[in-house]
Amino acid sequence: MPAIPGFNMSAIGPVVGSLWETAKSKIPKCKERGLAAPNENTNFAKFGGGGPQQRNAGSHEMRDLGRGRAASTTSSDDFCGGESSQKGPDFKINEWQAAWNVTNAIQGMFIVSLPFAVRQGGYWAIAAMIGIAHICCYTGKILVDCLYEDVDVYEGEEEGALPPRPPPPTRPENISWEDDSKYQSTDFWDQPAGYQQQQSVTFEDEQFQSSNPNNPFYQAIEEEQKQQQQAVEPAQPQQNNGVPRGRLIGKRKVRVRDSYVAIARDCLGPKWGKRMVHCAQLIELLMTCILYVVVCGDLMVGTFPEGPIDTRSWMMICGILLIPLSFLKSLHAVSVLSFWCTMSHLFINAIILGYCLLELPDWGWGKVKWTLDLEKFPISLGVIVFSYTSQIFLPTLEGNMEDPSKFRTMLDWSHIAAAIFKSLFGYMCFLTFQSDTQQVITNNLHSAGFKGLVNIFLVVKAILSYPLPYYAACQLLERAMFRGKPKTYFPSVWELDGELKVWGLAFRVGVIIGTILMAISIPHFATLMGFIGSFTGTMLSFIWPCYFHIILKGHELDDKTKYFNYFIIFLGVLFGVIGIWDSGSELIRAFSIGLPF
Repeated sequence: MPAIPGFNMSAIGPVVGSLWETAKSKIPKCKERGLAAPNENTNFAKFGGGGPQQRNAGSHEMRDLGRGRAASTTSSDDFCGGESSQKGPDFKINEWQAAWNVTNAIQGMFIVSLPFAVRQGGYWAIAAMIGIAHICCYTGKILVDCLYEDVDVYEGEEEGALPPRPPPPTRPENISWEDDSKYQSTDFWDQPAGYQQQQSVTFEDEQFQSSNPNNPFYQAIEEEQKQQQQAVEPAQPQQNNGVPRGRLIGKRKVRVRDSYVAIARDCLGPKWGKRMVHCAQLIELLMTCILYVVVCGDLMVGTFPEGPIDTRSWMMICGILLIPLSFLKSLHAVSVLSFWCTMSHLFINAIILGYCLLELPDWGWGKVKWTLDLEKFPISLGVIVFSYTSQIFLPTLEGNMEDPSKFRTMLDWSHIAAAIFKSLFGYMCFLTFQSDTQQVITNNLHSAGFKGLVNIFLVVKAILSYPLPYYAACQLLERAMFRGKPKTYFPSVWELDGELKVWGLAFRVGVIIGTILMAISIPHFATLMGFIGSFTGTMLSFIWPCYFHIILKGHELDDKTKYFNYFIIFLGVLFGVIGIWDSGSELIRAFSIGLPF
């Protein structure tokens, strides 16, 4: 094995400082508002939008416009892509920053398990990394497309234009001036309804009076209006207030929904649609927290394989370091930690790939199998699907882009880059370690000191990555259970001054302890990740986007697109059922025989 090159530690400081200044220049500017910066709902946000006590105006449903409803503070729904996700002028990001967020979501901590997926699935797993990237990119596009509806645009109603003024009524010839007093004044038409409301008499009031069946002039007026409308070809459509519109000149897309939950609410009902998406999201968030604890234990026992501390004990030790996260009240610290997690992970990936290239003469080119193991391959599929899950935050991200028309191009290139990197990473690492490839690839490094250094960095990264899904899960649970009566049974966990109540802090500590206990109970990283990907990943990334697209856009889709959507739904159901069965069986088997220590 070639020697590991040394590093000049004195030169690292200036390089890291330069990288930090460059990265800060690419991040949207933060403007403190309350406890959290307003753009934190788009940075490092695999799980959604802004923090508590943010007040944003401008992203409500269309049917809420014009009701005099004030913008409310954001909630957990906002952070987690809920139906109240909001945006404002201070939140806009360009396509490069959006691509950075997507890349951060789909190329995170869990790619260290992709070489193990290649070991189980061979070339089929590599093909799945590319194919699932294409499917997830497509479902991300159609999910965002479900946020919009096409509306007719008429002449004079272009962007920012008011509807045309209503024409004055024509006085019928068979009506005497003595009885037709209202036609003697034109003051009414000087103040038409819908433009200004400066008089007590509105256009609707006058129209109601003229359409009164007891009015002797009603029939003559109505008949003449019908004749005038029939004389115009094509007939001019009417607005709600009866004002004739101009010629139809095309259609325009209008954003009528603002989140994954809003789409589910319109397709599955306001009650069950919202609950189903929230439950799937909560499961994914909590399972992600559990996976971070599991990977900490695996990495530490791989670093000290002969030590007296076993995997479960390492999980509990790392769990103690997570207790201070119970005091988190905003996303500011979470965002900073997440940024450093991403930078450290890029550094670690470069080290691992460099090590694999040094081992190039010993690569096992013939070790990658072509046969398909139907018992192990579904677990690999679940791992791959889980690594591509980003749909839950895409509606919030698209709504916060300066130019949403570049969203599709941004998503294409982000997933192309992810597919290339993941397939090469998994393939090169498996060629290097071959049949000895472990669930966490860094445990395969031969040099004890080098492996320990990389594993320690990964443990720090996992601990710093834990706050984001933990914070989101706590917000979801607080909104579902702790808002006070009559909304929820339990009172709020927050004091009026914004501090956590004592029992609220105990609740948050309980969430951390719960994830640690679950990690200790099921300490099998890749198998557990495959189970989660087969369960929530297939629903969020495969089944629901295509189903919602058919429900909302079915009348606009051609047969080819419909059949492709049905095919993806079929694949999602197939991957989900088989993956849950196989990974669940593997978990039961692994749990029954105990841990290998």
